Amino acid sequence: MTTRPRYGFEDTTYRAAGGTAGIVRLVDAFYRIMSTDPAYAPIWHWHSASAQPDMLADTADRLSSFLIGWMGGPR
Repeated sequence: MTTRPRYGFEDTTYRAAGGTAGIVRLVDAFYRIMSTDPAYAPIWHWHSASAQPDMLADTADRLSSFLIGWMGGPR
C-alpha cells in the first residue's frame, strides 16, 4: 500500500504544484486566460485598466512569489 501525500504539510503542496517552475507556469496560464477569454473581460479590465505592461509582469511575479510561499516553498 502506498502512502498518499499529506497536502498542506511542510512543502508537499508546493512540490505537487511542480515547485517554482510549476507555479510560475500556473500564474502565466492564469493571466493568459484572463487577458484573452471574453468571459473574463470585465474582471480583466478592472484588474488591468490602469496598469502598464511591465506592471502586470510585476504583478504576476508577486502572485507567483506569494503562491510559492503559501504552498510551503522557499521564502
